[in-house]
Amino acid sequence: MAATGDLIIRVPASTSNLGPGYDCLGLALNLYNDFTVQVNRRPGARSTVTGRGRCAGIPAEDNPFVRAYAAVGEMAGADLPAVNVTVDGDVPLGVGLGSSAGGAVAGALAANALLGLPFTYEELIEPLVRVEGHPDNVTPSLLGGLTVSTATDAGPLTHVYQVAEAWRLAFLIPDYVVETTAARGALPSRVPLADAAFNLSRVPFVIHALVAGDGEMLGRVMEDRLHEPVRGKMIKRDKRIRRAARAAGACATFISGSGPAIGAFCLGQETAERVAEAMRAETEGAKFTAEALVLRPKRGGARIAEGDQP
Repeated sequence: MAATGDLIIRVPASTSNLGPGYDCLGLALNLYNDFTVQVNRRPGARSTVTGRGRCAGIPAEDNPFVRAYAAVGEMAGADLPAVNVTVDGDVPLGVGLGSSAGGAVAGALAANALLGLPFTYEELIEPLVRVEGHPDNVTPSLLGGLTVSTATDAGPLTHVYQVAEAWRLAFLIPDYVVETTAARGALPSRVPLADAAFNLSRVPFVIHALVAGDGEMLGRVMEDRLHEPVRGKMIKRDKRIRRAARAAGACATFISGSGPAIGAFCLGQETAERVAEAMRAETEGAKFTAEALVLRPKRGGARIAEGDQP
């Protein structure tokens, strides 16, 4: 690929919210999509995206890659050439593992590379948040690690933590999709003050427990009152699957993003594999199928994996 000047951008998956950290916590995972980017200088050409394998079904033109690519060009005040993008990888679409955010991150990095790298990764967060609407998935996919993000008058603010090496995450990924817009639309526009305080008081402890590798603490503080009670009703067998995970040794469970993937934090590979199988077994006899995965937190974020930067 290097001889053609193509860009090949590897972007890790991410999981977000992590219980009480609604729209502010995210974690990069060792599951990836690769974006092969070819410049198309034909007059009148438009940028297009084609997905393969698990990435099939990505919209060809109006998608996060194209929107982020354009947003970074606008930030630079530059006209970018059209690009043809092929996406291949292992991150399933529409299940809560950050496939949309990963596309936006790849688009931002492609634009930045074609412009000659005028922006730092941190400077790319602002257009990425504008494209995605929230920072909880784009920041871990871009920067890696555990990210906590917020909006300020001076723009988005993100801090990266590295979690304990012992953590493994078991995921149950159903074969149906919960649309993010529907999952967001189902949430109440107002919440009781007590519920907001409940979540706020737990987020610092979630961060500490993940960094320290404290499973007992994580199990005590990963409850949520803002989004999971509503979204759990949109996920088939949610409570049964999560009970099975805890019974098999998971420290804590959560809805990954807006679902329907369910995640479980475990200490150690063996425990995580046992938890993943227990979660999958709980779907036997259901009117849907599900895949179980065991993943690790990813320290690094997106990068240009191969090829020249045109």
